[in-house]
Amino acid sequence: MPDKLYVIVESNGGEIRSVSREVLSAARGIAGELGLTAAAVATNADAASEAAKYVTHVVHLTNAGLIPTPLPEDAAVVLAGSSPLARDLLPYLAAASAGCYLGDCTALRVEAGVLVAERPMLGGKAAGTFAFEPDRPIVVSVRAHVFAASDPPGVSGEIIEQAAVESKGIEVLSSDRAAEDRRVDVTEGDIVVAGGRGLKSADNFAVLEELAGTLANATGGAVAVGASRAVVDAKWRPYEEQVGKSGKSVAPKLYFAVGISGQIHHILGIDRAQVVVAINSDPDAPIFKYADYGIVGDALQVIPALTEAIKSA
Repeated sequence: MPDKLYVIVESNGGEIRSVSREVLSAARGIAGELGLTAAAVATNADAASEAAKYVTHVVHLTNAGLIPTPLPEDAAVVLAGSSPLARDLLPYLAAASAGCYLGDCTALRVEAGVLVAERPMLGGKAAGTFAFEPDRPIVVSVRAHVFAASDPPGVSGEIIEQAAVESKGIEVLSSDRAAEDRRVDVTEGDIVVAGGRGLKSADNFAVLEELAGTLANATGGAVAVGASRAVVDAKWRPYEEQVGKSGKSVAPKLYFAVGISGQIHHILGIDRAQVVVAINSDPDAPIFKYADYGIVGDALQVIPALTEAIKSA
């Protein structure tokens, strides 16, 4: 009988991604409420060793590559942080195991012994609450900052070396490794510089890129570039940068909302930001109601001036 809650651990260069660490931090508590044992799956040896500090055992897939591994037979629940990889991998895992899948959840809890999740629907205009029957594997991804990352609880889990099992009926005809993307994910930025339609064109995001680079050099921290839903819908920026209820939730120390009006679906994605600075030419823009600091002005003039001031400081 399935008796494990598995966390799929994503890593970058052996360092566990922050959203995976958040899920690992919550895994033991959720597993305990469901009467399960917390475990993890990792494809990197260093990440497996770190994950073993959170759960009772870790399956280290020693040859994991392009083809996903079916769910372990003892998997009752599988959790992962929302990411491009999770969007591709988790539906496949659920279908291959006759399980159920729910992605991009904004809340996850146990009620009366049943796993309950919430997620946005209809482009963020509505939210759904889902309760899972424990009669099949449950596969769920959760957004960044749904759980708080915590220090390891002091366990020393067993690491099990295991070869990934290739899926039948799938043949890799060719493969190509994408160039390494060194950009900081918006969910992992200490500072996030986000732009909206007020920037007037996709090309004008170059001023935000320059500000982000300048801030990174000045602070030594992780600085990410984000975007509003309107900008992503206009295909100025990729979905991976979208901040808001229908995008990603962020919790930086400092958040710049540049040319963003401040509709509620965006505000819901930045409510964990410690400090919000709004820059907008419209003095009546809703974003100013939520900002700690505001600048009324043309972003294409304000941002270059701010960048130069930081460089000369």
